[in-house]
Amino acid sequence: MPNFLYVQKLLSSKVEYRLLDVYELPELAATPFDFVFFLGVLYHLKHPLLALEIVCSLTTDVAIVESFVTDADTYQETHGQVPTMEFYETDELGNQLDNWIGPSVECLLAMCRAAGFARVELLGTLGKHACIACYRNWEPMPDHLETDAPVLRGVTNTRTGGINFSVKKEDYGTCWFQTSRAAIRRTELRLDIGPFGIPALFVKQDAGDAWLANFRLPPGLPPGWQELRLRFANTDFSAPCRIAVDMPPKPSALALIGVCDGADWTPNIVRAAISCWVEGLPENADRANVFIAIVGERLPAIFVGPPTAEGHRQVNAIVPADIAIGESAVAVTCGGMTSNSLPVVFLSPGPL
Repeated sequence: MPNFLYVQKLLSSKVEYRLLDVYELPELAATPFDFVFFLGVLYHLKHPLLALEIVCSLTTDVAIVESFVTDADTYQETHGQVPTMEFYETDELGNQLDNWIGPSVECLLAMCRAAGFARVELLGTLGKHACIACYRNWEPMPDHLETDAPVLRGVTNTRTGGINFSVKKEDYGTCWFQTSRAAIRRTELRLDIGPFGIPALFVKQDAGDAWLANFRLPPGLPPGWQELRLRFANTDFSAPCRIAVDMPPKPSALALIGVCDGADWTPNIVRAAISCWVEGLPENADRANVFIAIVGERLPAIFVGPPTAEGHRQVNAIVPADIAIGESAVAVTCGGMTSNSLPVVFLSPGPL
């Protein structure tokens, strides 16, 4: 600290000196840094992956992560094996009570990727330590690109089926794309969400030339609309799809325009499925935040359509088999707001 304060005064620097626990860093709400040095800290932490996620969220370009590893001398011989980590309950490592874990080199690399970095590079091992460069973005595209860039068809929150995501939750996403390639390895994909790259977790051929890929949100995304796009290592990016990150739905007003049967479109008479036409839904309204209210019940939407030319959106739901037969009031709710209600006659559901 004395050396820091001396140099700070000498350079008239505005850089602050802070002494904090790593888990306190998110509470600062600090502006992220281009470069972060995380040296000799990881193996002293009880929650190492959480710490790496915090480091990732505070990095916009490169983080240098250095840690004790269990196989610095034999890494080349065990390269490609399943990542392993030793756990030290008390003083098993160096007779120190604050040494918690000892990852293998492969484990350290895998943890950095799992924390949200787009790509990681082993800089080397020295003694019993390994040093890794962790990048938030993919490598630059090659000068000569192939022409078979993937075509992105859609993206959804795997848990909710909607377009809304939260960096505070364990949200996974699924995106669908088309490509003429006959085979794809997970490591060939380059996903971008907002300003950051993120690795694909799983890639699977869906049908024909359609594929799907799963991903996690990159740490440090600001709230708002974010664009997701993808490419292969040697192609340009696809056109983007948008997702909403930490954006509570905020309708200014809701108006229920009409209700009909979801199968035969009979107005105001419903059996097994119900379709509502609504005005005023926010742009990020989706299956997870729109409900149809019937006789005190909230039916989750199974479909929220795009706006029509008039600005109306279709909302569909399945009617419970035990719904009261006869006339009931129907309304639509979203973001804590409820529309006007319309009278609808419910008949015996029968088969869908």
